Amino acid sequence: MRQATKRGKFWFGLLAAALLLMGAAAALAAGGKTVAERRAEAEELLIQQNEMLWQTYVFGKPSEQAGLYRAHRELFGRDTIAQVKAAMAAATVPEEKRALGYFLRYLEIEYINNETAVLWDIESDLEANEMVLVDGKLVPYFNLRGIIANQADPAKRAELSKEEYRIYGLLNQVILQRIFDAGHRLAVDLGYRDYLDLSVAYRMFDLEELLGRGREFIDQSETAYLKLFDEVSPIPRRDFRRSDIGRLLGNKEFDAYFPADKLMAAAFATFDKLGVGDVARHKILVQDEPLPKKNPRAACFSVKVPADVRLTIKPIGGYDDYSALFHDFGHALHFAHGKNPVWEFQQLGSNAVTEGYAYLMQSLPDRDAWLKKYTTMPPAERQKIHQRVKFGRFYMARRYMAKLLYETEFHRGAENPRQRYQYWLSKAYGFQLNDEEATRYLTDLDPFLYAADYVQAFYLEAMLDHHLRKNFGKLWWENPKAGAFLTGLWAEANRLTGAELAAKLGYPHYDNRILLEYLEADD
Repeated sequence: MRQATKRGKFWFGLLAAALLLMGAAAALAAGGKTVAERRAEAEELLIQQNEMLWQTYVFGKPSEQAGLYRAHRELFGRDTIAQVKAAMAAATVPEEKRALGYFLRYLEIEYINNETAVLWDIESDLEANEMVLVDGKLVPYFNLRGIIANQADPAKRAELSKEEYRIYGLLNQVILQRIFDAGHRLAVDLGYRDYLDLSVAYRMFDLEELLGRGREFIDQSETAYLKLFDEVSPIPRRDFRRSDIGRLLGNKEFDAYFPADKLMAAAFATFDKLGVGDVARHKILVQDEPLPKKNPRAACFSVKVPADVRLTIKPIGGYDDYSALFHDFGHALHFAHGKNPVWEFQQLGSNAVTEGYAYLMQSLPDRDAWLKKYTTMPPAERQKIHQRVKFGRFYMARRYMAKLLYETEFHRGAENPRQRYQYWLSKAYGFQLNDEEATRYLTDLDPFLYAADYVQAFYLEAMLDHHLRKNFGKLWWENPKAGAFLTGLWAEANRLTGAELAAKLGYPHYDNRILLEYLEADD
């Protein structure tokens, strides 16, 4: 498929499928519009939604997603869903049926989002406007996570976290339980057995397989993980609190080696070596100004693939900035290289694959050769940060596998979800969450099993690295041929599922052995 003639035939086939989709569905109408017209409406709406999210995230402007949904109620109505479902059933061309399936799942999810938009706007505005007390002063809630991570005193971190738990409790009581209750009811209204059934159809993965592998991985990795924990943590696990994890994962003691004014130059130099620097510089809009209302977390916005891809970051200097920027550049490079002409395959589908690319790019500034080249960090410090990063990767993989196990139980109606959250996350973390820390049981619950995309992404990251090392060498990220291989994958945009990407790389299933070897590797 990397050969020009094969690539041309492939994309011509997809374009033909898109035209068939538009033509075959033309006779089916809901509210006076064909499926093709509804598809174009959805494409334009998604652009508007992404633009609004960008304005809220970067500039702190109020969220009005509910207003956008009101203007397109028929698009996400039951008649349109039935219309697309009928078109999908009638489709005979595989790629047409697949695209219609992506569109159908999108409409169903957005039907639920439409019905709960006012609730989500309340949640978003509460988080954006809530203030917390820090040293006698009110500061925005969004800044609290960074403040806690930057606090050197564990007792002070624990005290500051009480404000965080207060906000969690408020969100739980006021809005979050209502949102998930509504989602469960609406999924059944759409004809699904339950909310899980809809979520699995939307994410396109095998739930039982991933749950089984997750349970196995948590057990198989425990010895190596706890050994690393004891080596890298200055606080014994028996005394460790959730408020301590941000500082440990943030690697603040190494921040002097990661100055803010070298951040973009290091990223662009890395991507130049990989052969994707021109796209990183000229096709991706990077907003890195320290605006006062900007959400401090980095994020990628694929407003229109591949023409309008944006990245936001609020750099203050330090390892976390570099890690976050490379992660979101992974998303941005993926979408900016998209060449798939079918809108559903550009913008819809599972996020497992793009998260896999993001984690792969995030791993670059963790590697010894990269640190040696782009920082002044001495060998002993490089070895130290490598152990910290290794711990962090184990932590995140175990965390999201535990989240998927917990969230499955939650959506299956666990009698005491807070207790189940406490059980699974404590097991994954290696330290016991107390009752106050378990207040996160709803705020740490992502809609429609997004945790499954992250779990798959960890496997895909390991498989991608394994494949790239095998074919392009240990320093594959300095080999333009590796970049050409990746751009060939990225050209698919969001068409592939996680399992399909794994198969494309030569792996029949998600493999705990490969993931463990990747996480345990010295570099």
